[in-house]
Amino acid sequence: MTLEEFYYVSQIAASLAVLASLIYLALQTRQTARNQQAQMHATRLQYVRDDVARLGDPAFSNAFRLGLTADPNLKAEEGWQFVMIAYGLLLSFQEQFHEFHEGMLNKQRWEPSRSTLKRQLSSPGFRAVFRLFRPQLDAQFAGAVDEIIAEAKVSPVEQLTFTKWQQLAAEERGA
Repeated sequence: MTLEEFYYVSQIAASLAVLASLIYLALQTRQTARNQQAQMHATRLQYVRDDVARLGDPAFSNAFRLGLTADPNLKAEEGWQFVMIAYGLLLSFQEQFHEFHEGMLNKQRWEPSRSTLKRQLSSPGFRAVFRLFRPQLDAQFAGAVDEIIAEAKVSPVEQLTFTKWQQLAAEERGA
């Protein structure tokens, strides 16, 4: 083998090594992105679990139930509890909205959250909290919420109530 042939063989080998490195890097980058998304989804799920647990806590559940309906008999302490919980939920929905629009949350994961937001916005108390904190929310999210409120007025969402659960449980017992 001449020196020139050896040179060409070494260039081909180097090119193949670079190509293999690029393929490996692409696979690693893709896996890292998937791991980050999985971590983001796990964190989001933990926040949802925390919210559900808080709403089920006897110290807050009555205030939240009365606050949703904007019950005029709501005590000041219960009203403040409702306002703060509802504001926290709005901030959580806002974050999910941005994750969806930035491509970090797919439509399949956003739609149930949007549906839950629509259910909450079907309640006068939650809409009042939105109006109260609207200036502190992102304008793009606030505009989307305005659209969801308009949808909810045209086609209201059935509220999830204990009575509804009892009805469904009775149906299941009879099945």
